[in-house]
Amino acid sequence: ASSPTVNLVVVFIVLSLCAKMGLRRKQFDVTSAFLHAELASPEYMRLSKQIAGIVAKHDPSKEKFVQRDGTMIVKLLRALYGLKSASLSWYTLLASKLQANGYKRSAMDSCLFTKTVNGEVCYILVYVDDMLVCSSTEALENEVEQMLVKEFRGITSREGDNLSFLGMSLLNTEHGDVKVVQTGYIDEVVQDAGVTTTASMPASGTFKNNPDSPSCNINEFRSLLMKVMFLALRTRPDVLVHTVILSSRQAVATEADWAKLTRLVEYLNGTRTDGICFKRDGKVEVNAYIDAAFDVHPDHKSHTGYVIFPDFAGSAGILCRSMKQKTISSSSTEAEIIALHEGVRHLLWVLEIYGELGHYPDCAVKVFQDNRAAIILTKEGPINFKGNSKFISRKFFTVHEHLSDGKIEIVQIGTNEMVADFLTKATCGNKYRNFRVRVMGLESEAMTVPGV
Repeated sequence: ASSPTVNLVVVFIVLSLCAKMGLRRKQFDVTSAFLHAELASPEYMRLSKQIAGIVAKHDPSKEKFVQRDGTMIVKLLRALYGLKSASLSWYTLLASKLQANGYKRSAMDSCLFTKTVNGEVCYILVYVDDMLVCSSTEALENEVEQMLVKEFRGITSREGDNLSFLGMSLLNTEHGDVKVVQTGYIDEVVQDAGVTTTASMPASGTFKNNPDSPSCNINEFRSLLMKVMFLALRTRPDVLVHTVILSSRQAVATEADWAKLTRLVEYLNGTRTDGICFKRDGKVEVNAYIDAAFDVHPDHKSHTGYVIFPDFAGSAGILCRSMKQKTISSSSTEAEIIALHEGVRHLLWVLEIYGELGHYPDCAVKVFQDNRAAIILTKEGPINFKGNSKFISRKFFTVHEHLSDGKIEIVQIGTNEMVADFLTKATCGNKYRNFRVRVMGLESEAMTVPGV
């Protein structure tokens, strides 16, 4: 079994709280971390003939263990890099040390540890041997460092306004906001693609194929697309739907698709310093925009898009999703109800994490939708349906229960205000620009939301 790693959404939640609460950030790395962990079960390794010879020469008493073929079988006392169970053994050791020092492991993400002392907080995010410590006081930060130095060898640390975690640069702006960028990685992608020009925005397009365009090099297309997808799932949600569209064609990619992918890289080249930004202003007020595009895929399936924001102060979305629905909808209303089901499930998970961090909402969380029929059916629940609505699967109406118990509140907005539309289709022009700055937190003014 492999070691668990912190969920990227959890990282963004903690970073949004860093901005709101003005938390200190410090990064720790444990050199040769796996060698500190003992193995839970016996593990053996065969040494090569050359290595076995060196061992026997250094210690003649070991010659009797040399096999007929010159190799040697040894029992491992510590976890080695490359061993399947090594990372899990290390995680188990680290988690036990943190818990012994008063840190509570999250029930929602086993790589999030929290500690509260006299109202002061400390959050620890663990990704194998890399740790990001966010604390409200220097004392709690020093306590973590002293514990790591005591328990493990070779501790390195970095602090300041420019840290690197999971391939992302964590910057502090002059206003106290937290900005997350991947400028260096974008430079690598641009160089690998051989792009030297820039573009003002990605190419618009649909999910349908162009059969008249000749095929392109599939391996090169997939390689470049996966590099862009790595960005889209982290700090560049403004290209997420474009990569989803292109990934649906990777098995039959054409020159037209390659041109769109190249245009995407050109756009990234022109916006290389952009990223997501979490605002210091405002209070924690989680909210979500959920939308669907009906019958947009070649197999007539619809597409879901949703974004969850940590506040109404203009912060970037902590979670953005753009995905093809698994079932065929018979109407746009049904597609929107399926999207609500998926989006609210993720929203409730996010709320539980905020609750563990001491920020569970004290009132219903606003969920914004632009389909009036979907809102009405969701509020009424799966009873007394007439017409085509009676064919909608009852499993998609779990949202009705959360409405009834007051966890969420669905608010109707206009289509032009639906930010999640940005994640259901490749838009262009001013609509793309406006939604882009809202999803990525690039605008300084607060978001204008009806009823808020």
